[in-house]
Amino acid sequence: MKKREKIALSLLVGIGVVSQSAQADLVANWTFDSGFTATTGGATYDGVQNNGATIDAGGKFGGAANFDKALEQYVQVSASPFTGGDYSYSAWYRNDADIVTDGGRYFVLESGALWAASYGLRVSGGAAVGNTYTHTTGGAATNHLIDNGASTGGETGQWHNIVVTYNGTTGILSSYLDGSLAGSSSHTGTLTPTDSLVIGGHRAGTTRNFHGLIDDVAVFDHVLRSYEIDHLSGGTAITIPDLPQLGDTNGDDIVDLVDYVALRDNFGTGTEIAQGDVDFDGDVDQDDFWIIRTEFPKYNNGDSLASAIPEPTSLALIGLGGLFALKRRK
Repeated sequence: MKKREKIALSLLVGIGVVSQSAQADLVANWTFDSGFTATTGGATYDGVQNNGATIDAGGKFGGAANFDKALEQYVQVSASPFTGGDYSYSAWYRNDADIVTDGGRYFVLESGALWAASYGLRVSGGAAVGNTYTHTTGGAATNHLIDNGASTGGETGQWHNIVVTYNGTTGILSSYLDGSLAGSSSHTGTLTPTDSLVIGGHRAGTTRNFHGLIDDVAVFDHVLRSYEIDHLSGGTAITIPDLPQLGDTNGDDIVDLVDYVALRDNFGTGTEIAQGDVDFDGDVDQDDFWIIRTEFPKYNNGDSLASAIPEPTSLALIGLGGLFALKRRK
């Protein structure tokens, strides 16, 4: 073994890795499979349809809420899931309006009494585009338009996923359309308190309503990480509350030797989470190794991954990590 690799191994064993929280906390979500009540979060967040909004069986995943703009239909949630500080939300939507011809604004959701959380569609530059707002006590309302390079989010008849995150410390509001960063803006002050949520309309309920289907709306209490955004926008019928624990490959909500073995056996060839792709980028590689290595002690009484693997496998594991460390330093 080369001298520089020995140094890297010593550093790898001696330096701790900053861990991340295991899973973003879900405040509430609405699948709209059979009604407007909250699927998660309790009766506090149950929705009530207004002006005849219905459930359509042809949603992205099962049922979806169906809104007719001409009838000013919307769903009212009488309590706000946005509790201050950081937040994230996700929703699938299919716009069925010709927004460029019809004009106006079409809100997917907005918090009340003020728009601390807001996403809708509007005309800009001759195209129908997504528009994300927030409202802070120091900086008032600021916003950004959506463009992920492939779409602006307002096309007629197409399903899109929108994920919006707000970091209350940095003031950064970010929008991800179909999994790709599509816009961001910076804000000052603290998040304006909210008292309700409207789905399918803006905060007043009527006049700026959505026209089409909205499915699987979810609100989280902090900023989602990239692997969670990828998971939510992946286009597969995965229950939102079951976002996997970071580093878990088999859905048992822990990170153990089973997860390491999945990674080891598929390293360089795997493409799925069950094969060790715990960062959802389509490859089983050193990034997945680092995630499993970092998360392992939290579920194993503080023991490191290397200490749990019998020799000589643990030496090979440490060596693998050392090589990765060298690559990252180059």
